[in-house]
Amino acid sequence: EMLRSLVGSEMCIRDSFAIGVNFCTQLGEMGFAEYIISITASFLSPKMFPFIVFVVFSITEFLCSFNWTLYMMALPIIVPMCGIIGANPYIAVAALICAGVWGSMGCMYSDGALVAAAATDCDAYEASSAALPYMLICEVLSAILFLVAGFIF
Repeated sequence: EMLRSLVGSEMCIRDSFAIGVNFCTQLGEMGFAEYIISITASFLSPKMFPFIVFVVFSITEFLCSFNWTLYMMALPIIVPMCGIIGANPYIAVAALICAGVWGSMGCMYSDGALVAAAATDCDAYEASSAALPYMLICEVLSAILFLVAGFIF
């Protein structure tokens, strides 16, 4: 029974990844990264950039569960933006990765929630709501640390 549940979860993960790749290809052809850079580079602070990346992308990941698609969409924006505004690219990419992990584990219909629910024999809502208080503590602490790191490095 558990194996059957995990196979269904794997198929869902595979299909969502294929949709994500197609979505990112479409965004690339439309010039999405260049557009976002052109409208935001003039007012973003390099010291606040890691904090902004972490907060914005953790919220979008939590709400939408882009999972690995987040990195395919955001890295072409984040890395050039660091060069333009003078932010530390290592900290900005670390903020993006942390946001993706946090949002993926917090989203009630992400691959992490589905696998955790299948492994513990409960539904995804139950597994996610049990972890949410601990995840919020991690979100706040990480946001503070990325804010501090932006000013130090």
